Amino acid sequence: MINERISAIPHDAGHVPARGEKLRAVEATRGFAALAVVLFHANASSKLMGGTDIRLLTLGKHGVDFFFVLSGYIIFFVHAKDIGLRYPAKEYALKRFVRLVPVLWLVVISYGLVRYFLGQPLTLSQFASSIMLYPSVSQPMPVVLWTLRHEVLFYVAFFFAIIDRRLGLTLFFAWTALVFVQVALVVLGRPIVGLTSFFMSSFELNFIMGAGVALLHRRIQFVSSTTPLIISILLLLSIFALEIYFDIRRGGDLDYVSLPATLWTIVLGFAFSLFLHGILRAEQKIRVPETCITIGAASYSIYLIHTPINSVLQHFLIKLPHDVLVSPAVHVLLFITGTAAGVAIYFAVERPVARSFRRYLARAKHKSVASDPPCLETVIR
Repeated sequence: MINERISAIPHDAGHVPARGEKLRAVEATRGFAALAVVLFHANASSKLMGGTDIRLLTLGKHGVDFFFVLSGYIIFFVHAKDIGLRYPAKEYALKRFVRLVPVLWLVVISYGLVRYFLGQPLTLSQFASSIMLYPSVSQPMPVVLWTLRHEVLFYVAFFFAIIDRRLGLTLFFAWTALVFVQVALVVLGRPIVGLTSFFMSSFELNFIMGAGVALLHRRIQFVSSTTPLIISILLLLSIFALEIYFDIRRGGDLDYVSLPATLWTIVLGFAFSLFLHGILRAEQKIRVPETCITIGAASYSIYLIHTPINSVLQHFLIKLPHDVLVSPAVHVLLFITGTAAGVAIYFAVERPVARSFRRYLARAKHKSVASDPPCLETVIR
């Protein structure tokens, strides 16, 4: 769930965007993925209250799978040039901190206070694991934070790649090998369980597949085309149909060891990687409204805040008559309020913090350049 800013530069309509160009269609898909997750949780909240369960909306949970692929793509897309250079590591870490933490802390602390006043249970360990995002197999608060634990793990691994290229490659190869070992053990019915299963989850392969898409597009200049996008959409629809028909599902968000969770995650990661490739190939042929760009930019805030909003609304909606609860209006209400709250937090907190941090970095770089002594070549000239 990242929102790295990519600068826009002029480009022809006949080629796929290269590094440095603004990927409007990619930004829009991030927004759609966030909205899909909001729909999924709106449906889950309705079902929890005894309302209507729209089975098709359960597919919205796979917005998370796309987020993982997209995170791997964007981190590599933006920071591949920094691998092995060491000096950008501090700036990279600061950017990741500012990107994740301010909104995270705002949501976790606010939601913790709301839960306290509503008389809902809250443990210190749950609060700590939520606000610090350290590896865990316990349920965070809000529940969507389980995905950010994997994000942080990937960020840390990439940080080591920036510090030392060989160390980073060794780490990623070893990590990938361990994940495939776990996949084999799951197939054999003897998976490694506990906290170790978190590090060996097949979710980690989605980040690597996303990075693979970025590497592919850095090395090959593809011709602009909508064909790969159409093919990938048809593939995704086929996978979704199989999932609904055969009732393939994970055993919960923290399921890292069941066969469906392990293998289906890889299948979805591969399909979403092809979808991302298709979006990149079709980037110049897709006109994206500014509203979609705004939703994409606000996707992180939307993702974090919508489940706390659902929880608060459930506290009051559960008191409504049953004929109101089974109405689709409940889904619409939960969807709109969760999305609107996320957009509000984006404009009120996330964007101002990001802008302030960019100004801080610009001033720091300016001071660093101004304080550097002139080089020998400059003196000679």
